[in-house]
Amino acid sequence: MFENFKKIQIEGGYFEPSSGLDLFDSNQCLSIIYGRNGSGKTSIAKAIRQLVGKDSKPQEREVAVPYIVTSDAVIPEEKKPSVFIFDEEFVQENVRTKGNGLETIVMMGEQVDLDTQITTKKAEGTVVDSKVVEQTALKEKYENANDTSSPLYFFNKIRDELRKDGGWADTDRDIKGNTVKSRVTEDFVKTLADKEEPIETEDVLRQRLNDDFSLYTQTNEAQEIVWEPIPLELPADLSTANALLEKRVEKPELSDRERRLLNFLQGHTGHYSTDATRQLTEEKWPFCPLCLREAGEQDYVNIGDTLKQLLNKESELYNKELDTAIGWFPDMATTLPVFPNNLNSKEIKDVQLAIEQLNKDVATIRNKINVRKKDIYGTMEVPFNVAEMNSYVAHVANYKNAIETLKTCVATFNRSVNERKKLKEKVFQENELLARKRLNTLLNGYNSASKAYENCTKTLLGLNEEKKKIEGEIKDLKAQIERTDIALNYINEQLQYVFYSDKKAKLVAGDGCYKLKIRGRDVPPKKISVGERNVLGLCYFFAKLFSNKKKEDRYKEEVLLIIDDPISSFDYGNRLGVMSLLRYQFNNIKNGNSNSRILVMTHDLRSAFDLAKVRSELKGGKGNSSDRKFLELVNKQLKPRQGNNEYKKLLESVYDYAKNPIDDED
Repeated sequence: MFENFKKIQIEGGYFEPSSGLDLFDSNQCLSIIYGRNGSGKTSIAKAIRQLVGKDSKPQEREVAVPYIVTSDAVIPEEKKPSVFIFDEEFVQENVRTKGNGLETIVMMGEQVDLDTQITTKKAEGTVVDSKVVEQTALKEKYENANDTSSPLYFFNKIRDELRKDGGWADTDRDIKGNTVKSRVTEDFVKTLADKEEPIETEDVLRQRLNDDFSLYTQTNEAQEIVWEPIPLELPADLSTANALLEKRVEKPELSDRERRLLNFLQGHTGHYSTDATRQLTEEKWPFCPLCLREAGEQDYVNIGDTLKQLLNKESELYNKELDTAIGWFPDMATTLPVFPNNLNSKEIKDVQLAIEQLNKDVATIRNKINVRKKDIYGTMEVPFNVAEMNSYVAHVANYKNAIETLKTCVATFNRSVNERKKLKEKVFQENELLARKRLNTLLNGYNSASKAYENCTKTLLGLNEEKKKIEGEIKDLKAQIERTDIALNYINEQLQYVFYSDKKAKLVAGDGCYKLKIRGRDVPPKKISVGERNVLGLCYFFAKLFSNKKKEDRYKEEVLLIIDDPISSFDYGNRLGVMSLLRYQFNNIKNGNSNSRILVMTHDLRSAFDLAKVRSELKGGKGNSSDRKFLELVNKQLKPRQGNNEYKKLLESVYDYAKNPIDDED
């Protein structure tokens, strides 16, 4: 396939506008391009890299140049891996020398990339290590109980406040029925700090706690109270009684004897009454209850006639109304509930006071009714004044309110007896809420310090995990380096071609790397020249070219080699050695597969001549004069050149410049 690869079209970077370049002619497997520095050789290598998809990442401060590249023969995907490019980028990516002291460590190929990754990971590890040190110091600060930013500092102060006499620990102990103060744990302080601050004042919370705790204490082993107050049957006000006492009754016409008898009866109502007299006549008592004289039939007739004269129908009805009114106002008497340990004593006293007030009122009312009964035919202008009437109404209301309050106390007590477990939980919560309110500032400080410590701990944990991960990745990368296999013997064989000795330069296996020996001795990295590094790169290039292939199959597959400046920074002896190596490899490649093609670019005119000789030798030294030709890259175009004398070529360049210097941009 590669025998058809001859021409490429490049647009971009140095090649603006687009340039067409004939890289191979139809007869040559080895094409040589000579060009001065800056003539575009490196751009050709990069363009071909892009064409076959082997672009490398741009170095720092280097801008990636996109190329538009086409070729006369399209390289299929399966053939692209058979394109190999040797240039400065290949050396940078695949050969690295470093070390400490007198040793030079050489890494090649995948080892370089792995070593770069290790260096990057170590740099990341250094950053993580510094952060770990910083976070560790911060964590130690948070763990110092004497530091005001530490959660322990706030915890100790909160614990001391909670354990003060009469504080949370004492109340919690009493609720639980223990003998020692409750212990203040870190979990409890966290729970307390997580609660919202109550909106009530501290005094309100304390009073609520005291009330419920007292109720909880009093209901210990208590029984339900069974109590129902006697219904209040007193009139709501005195308007009806007042109207009755103000009523007038017409007095009958009486004789002197009847008048004296009426006056006598009215004056001795405590000993006798008209009702008793009427009862005497109706039941025909055998004697008079006042004088104890025997009474006969005539006496009964005389007494009955007298009573009829004294008490007419109206007065008799009024007297009955007064008797009924007295029944409206009986003395108040009710049993009161008994609470244990003087509980609700205030409410009991309120009811007792209300009863006393009402009993005084009804006694006064009954007394006024009796006064009216003694003087049925008299008048009572103002039985009750406004103050008395209002006082009575107020006392009735007080009694009703006091009874209702006491009923509520009974219901609450009974509910607390039946729901004592819930009450216990309520008292626990109220004790905590009071503590939360009282220690609000300290608890908020504890919350902030705890969150800061938690964030620090999480950050440190994450950093340690990241550090462990990086260390593991470095370990894996080192293991991969140790498993990386390069054809060490093959590279050393090629070094012999270059240096004509197996002792001048040699690689020996090291720990995950290779060590360079110069004349059998270790050499420091600063003693390694650029030329020697490039020789190592070229030897590795050919080793990579034939990797994973059997010795007899190394050159069978067709390949396309692009080699940019293989000979640079060398002394004369090393130049000969490198040229000898290239001749050896080119000959094997040509004989192994006639379709293989090799493009060599150089800025060194002598190397161009030498390479032309190599090409001639590849034909057994029987080539014609055209075999000594090479291509020169001038003004973005390839021009054929011929000659075997470097000085002649230089004189021709001087002549061309003097003849027409304007056309020669170089």
